[in-house]
Amino acid sequence: MQAASRSDEYLEMTLRSAKALVDLADAAEAASDDAGCAALYGIVRDCGYRIRGEAERERAVHKSRMERAAAAQAEARDRQRPGEKP
Repeated sequence: MQAASRSDEYLEMTLRSAKALVDLADAAEAASDDAGCAALYGIVRDCGYRIRGEAERERAVHKSRMERAAAAQAEARDRQRPGEKP
């Protein structure tokens, strides 16, 4: 398998940021003493979950793409072996 691309690194950073948003919202909402702030932290949590979901979907696309590329390379390698009958 090839090393992680720059895009994969950004996806991992995005996932960490989404987790930080959810953690922030949880802690802040627990300390909140008014409804306005609680509503704000609910929005922050929702955003964190939405960002996480999108990043996880994109990470799955990247993984699938890498697996297909690796399989295609292996197939091409197998076809290039001299003296072997298909």
